[in-house]
Parts: sequence; C-alpha cells; structure tokens
Amino acid sequence: MQRYMILFLLTLLLTLSTTPIGAVQEMSPLEKTGTILGRLFVNDAPLDGATVAFFLTAKGLPPIGKGMRRVPEYLSKTDASGHFNLRVEVGAYYIGMLVRPPGAPSGPPRSNEPYYFAAGPDKQLLIATLTEKGPLDLGRLDGALPNMFKETGDTFAVDGLLVDAQGAPYADTLVFAKKSLEQTRPDFISERTLADGRFHLRLPANESFYLFARREISSSRPIPGDVMGIYGVKSETGLISPALVGSGGPPPGVASTGLPSSGQSAFSISGGQGEEISGITITMYKIPDAEEMKNSLQGSQGELLPGQESELKTIYFAAGSSILTDLAVNELNRWKNFLSGLPEVKIEITGHTDPVEGVDNTSILGGQRAEVVLRYLAEEGIDLARMVQKTAGSSHPVGDNTTEFGRERNRRVEIRLIGQ
Repeated sequence: MQRYMILFLLTLLLTLSTTPIGAVQEMSPLEKTGTILGRLFVNDAPLDGATVAFFLTAKGLPPIGKGMRRVPEYLSKTDASGHFNLRVEVGAYYIGMLVRPPGAPSGPPRSNEPYYFAAGPDKQLLIATLTEKGPLDLGRLDGALPNMFKETGDTFAVDGLLVDAQGAPYADTLVFAKKSLEQTRPDFISERTLADGRFHLRLPANESFYLFARREISSSRPIPGDVMGIYGVKSETGLISPALVGSGGPPPGVASTGLPSSGQSAFSISGGQGEEISGITITMYKIPDAEEMKNSLQGSQGELLPGQESELKTIYFAAGSSILTDLAVNELNRWKNFLSGLPEVKIEITGHTDPVEGVDNTSILGGQRAEVVLRYLAEEGIDLARMVQKTAGSSHPVGDNTTEFGRERNRRVEIRLIGQ
C-alpha cells in the first residue's frame, strides 16, 4: 500500500513535454485492472530509477516521431535492478522509458535525458496486452531510441500560430490535441510556444483531433482568470466560456464558430500519412468571472434580427404563440451550455409581445413566453433558484410595430444576466 501511494504521488508531480511524462488518468475499478511487471534494459544494462510510461494502443502511436508528444495513461519507476511493477487498466500498451540523472528535479525532459521504447521483433514497437486474468510478467524488455521504429512515419504534421485577441503572437503556451471535445485530458501535446507564437504537433495519420491551447497541463476545466484558445472559436468580446470545452454551441454573445448548422464549438483537423498541415491559427481568450461575463453581454439584447441563428441572443415566437420554435430550442440549448459553465450566475427571463397579436392581454402572453423558456431551461438542468421570470407585454418594443418585420422582432423573450 505504501509503495502504491508513493507511485501515485510521484505521478501527480510529473508533467509531459517532449517525452512520455504527463497527467495520469484515474484508476478503473479493481476488477478491471491488473498488474504489469518486467525489467528494463538499454544496451544490455538495467535501467536504474527510470520513469516507465504506459500508452494505450487504442489511442494511437506513442510519441516516437519528431515533434510527436503524447500524454501517457500511467507512470511507474524502476528499482536499482531495472524492475517495475504497476497496476493498470486491462488493455494493450506501448511502453516508454525515460532516463533521468540521479538527483535531477522532476519536470519536462532535458537535452541530456534520453528516452526509449520497448522493442519487439523486426524493429517494431512491443505491445504488452494485459487481460482480466493478469498479472502480466513481461520479463526482460530492451529499449530502443524512437527513430529506430518502423511506425515512425505513420503520422501527419500540424504547424500553426497562437495569437492573442489583438492578433499578436502568444508565447509560453502549450497546444493540446484531443480526439473528443468532452475529454478533459489531452492525447498529444506540443512544446511551449516561443516569442513568435508558433507551434508544431505530430499526430497519428487518418485520425481527427480538436486543438486546445492553455499555459499548463491540467485535467481540470479552466477557471476565471485563465487564458485558453480553441481552434475554430472566435470571440466577439475577447472572452471565452468554459462551456465551450464541451460539445455544445458557444454561449450567446461570447463566441461564434462559423458553424451554425453543425452545432460544433470547434474545428477538427486530420491528415494522411506524411501530410503537412499549416496555416492553423488559434486565438487566446480570457475566462471571465460572472461579473465580466454579465457586463460583456448586457445591452446587446434586441440588436439582431430573427433568423440569424448563429448570433441570436433573444428567443423569438410566432404571432400569438408561446410555443418554442426549432430556432428557439437551438438557442436555448446554447444558453443551457453557457449557464452550466457558470453555475453562480443568475438570469432574468422577460417575455415581450407586439401590440397586435390578437390577444386581450399582451402581458399574459409575455408571461407565458417567459414561463416556457424558464421551464425548458429547468428541464435541462438549470436550477430554478437561478432564474427570475418577468413579463413586459408590449411596453418595450425594439422594432417598429407598424411593420410585420418590426413586430417579429418584438415577439421575443430576452435573457439577461443579473449577477450572483
């Protein structure tokens, strides 16, 4: 037990830069795990105190190509005779080895710290497959330098630029590649950008990835004050919402992706074997606190016309109706994603009408519209205590009520942020 805790704490301290060192995923339930053990050698000498990294083969190649950096699933250490022993999730793994001088501090590998991968026959990467029966004793494993393996060429390259909201190069930042928008842990990672803001990634060929940029490696969601970028996301306010980390659309008034029909909040990239992709630009934006987000959105209601789906900030209705249209549902889903990312924010939901909708009391119709919006958000998981419902009837028009076009703009529900 003591050994397991030491390994666990050591894992948390290590980070990945150019080699198999990085964040570690949580252990699965014990019935889905087993033990892998073995002994590492390089040039017929056992590796004393080496870091051992385990990469699931299902996620692609380990970082064997130049510029290819992947976060391992698990980490361990060898003893003085090169032995390692670690409990991991059942699956097939590539095994990497990092040699660090005695007494050297933890952190990214340095130029004098070589790394290797366990070699199989015919210059191929060894694959260690752990079944539920386990444990798996690999015996002696011989390490080889990354460029010795045949699989090195099965990748594509990505060259791009990080910029701030004003378009200036953004330095000292990492770019992560993820196969899914929902996952918090990256699959691959770049070196830190220099003063010119440029980054380089090498990724497995014929697979799709989303690109994120943050200053530090972290499996947690960004918090207010952090700065991050997502390839494909452009913000109108210089702010970006944590809700964008998920698969929902961008929060109203904060970002537009140029993909209103797909509902994606980011662009994915992919490439064939040996392909080089360039011209990728990722813009960095600040994660705001609740007050900043409120100030960035207030005053913008009613500025846009019905039907502008990619930029809607209000919910529109048919004449005399309080039934949500498909466009209204799409926009409410974006609000739901946004509000889920800022759970401390409260909102005010106000229903509006035009004065000629064929109803005796426009105030009642406005209230019905506000109520249907409130109920929809509540059913989607937004706490009722965070929402205030109001009606303004026809008293606050934003369009000309003498024209049908103007009346369409007035048949609406506005959502405003009112603090915490």
